[in-house]
Amino acid sequence: ELHALAKLGTQASREDIRSYAEEETGIPAKNWTKVDAGKGQLGWTWYESWRAKKANTVVYAGLGTGKRGSYLFLLNTSAQDLAKHKDAYRQWYQSIELLEEPGRP
Repeated sequence: ELHALAKLGTQASREDIRSYAEEETGIPAKNWTKVDAGKGQLGWTWYESWRAKKANTVVYAGLGTGKRGSYLFLLNTSAQDLAKHKDAYRQWYQSIELLEEPGRP
């Protein structure tokens, strides 16, 4: 299950986006582990990827900003599916590209 949220026209802080992710998922900050971060890649000004476990559900959060705004992706999966396809999940969160140029597919 994937949820994507964007707030165009604003460059929200890391803290604001993380706080919203915590509020949206009900998972407190202490339960999140950063799994990736970077800047100036794939259309991102900056980005971070986080993972948390809640019961038998694993949540990945991808957050950051680009030229046009602030973004949050939340992906829910089962612990069993993550164990089975861990590399595929890593490849997914490392490949999210912001396509913000008009006329670009």
